[in-house]
Amino acid sequence: MSGTDSEAALRRLMDKDEIRDLLCRYALYSDSNDKEALATLFVEDCVIDYGPKLGKREGRQSFFTKRIAPVKIHHTSHHSANVLISFEGPDRASVISSLYAWHNLDGYPNGEVWGQYHDVVVRTPSGWLIQSRTIKHAGARDFPAGPDGHYMVDWKED
Repeated sequence: MSGTDSEAALRRLMDKDEIRDLLCRYALYSDSNDKEALATLFVEDCVIDYGPKLGKREGRQSFFTKRIAPVKIHHTSHHSANVLISFEGPDRASVISSLYAWHNLDGYPNGEVWGQYHDVVVRTPSGWLIQSRTIKHAGARDFPAGPDGHYMVDWKED
């Protein structure tokens, strides 16, 4: 392996580690109810799709101030696993990770959700950030989901 190949391989491993850390920070900030820190994990013009009730939103300000901020969150516990990172170029990757989340929200004191996050992440001057995030819902307990598998929580509408 030439020096250039070794450097590229090392860079790819470092990128994967940074992307996994990004997913861990999402869980940490979600669970500590730090919506401001959570928003910093996304590019400004991101697309977030958590289903028909929570909605597909363009722009992190729209999502975090109009959709997430009004939700009365008491406690949550988010877990991501089985992280598969596929690079689409040196500064862009698709990421699929398994999701388990326990929620203690007003109206849903012990709701559980299983599924996958489907993300596109991009390298920015401040590091890797989420450009788009879609939840593919697999199941729930005490946390309602519709027939299409998306969240059906009655979030505040615009």
